[in-house]
Amino acid sequence: MKEVSSQRVEVLVCLFVTKNNSELLANLGNFVNRLAKFVASKYNGVIPKFDVKNCPAYPKLQKDVNALLKTYIEDMESVHLRKGLETAMLISARGNQFLQENKLDNSLYQDLPDKSDAVVAIGINLIYLISSIFHPFVPETSKQIESILNAPSLKIPDQFDLVVKPGHCIGKVTYLFKRIDEKNVEEWRSKYGGQQKK
Repeated sequence: MKEVSSQRVEVLVCLFVTKNNSELLANLGNFVNRLAKFVASKYNGVIPKFDVKNCPAYPKLQKDVNALLKTYIEDMESVHLRKGLETAMLISARGNQFLQENKLDNSLYQDLPDKSDAVVAIGINLIYLISSIFHPFVPETSKQIESILNAPSLKIPDQFDLVVKPGHCIGKVTYLFKRIDEKNVEEWRSKYGGQQKK
């Protein structure tokens, strides 16, 4: 076994922490947990009746996600796995943007309930799509999302559709990822940074 330099270990540890905190946690984890917690607290965990006409941003979201989904499928079929993962992260980021541009919060729920219902239902369906496209990379996380949604595994579709219907009850909301404290970097550096025995 080749000796691993402490400098290489340090780079790998820092990269892992950055990817976890700034991408998985802030992007994917934030989107899933923010929306699922909102459904649990405001809707008692039940997907409301909705009309997409009450969410003017939906057609643009659908168009954007379908374009990204097409790219994702092409990436995966061409075995460009890194590009596929990057595209999956872009779809999750688009979900976060969707929540931001529609200002999903207590005010939306109280002042524009019809719009809130539509945003919630559309967002939950996007999370369901995300559970399928992340499965090749983080299958356990995908299973956790399915458990949160209380839904079976979804085959990767060609189009983004609203398959989670009104009346569906989601499951228990759990955090997908935990922030890694900078103190862990020092601990891992000292634990794994030395030269490994051959």
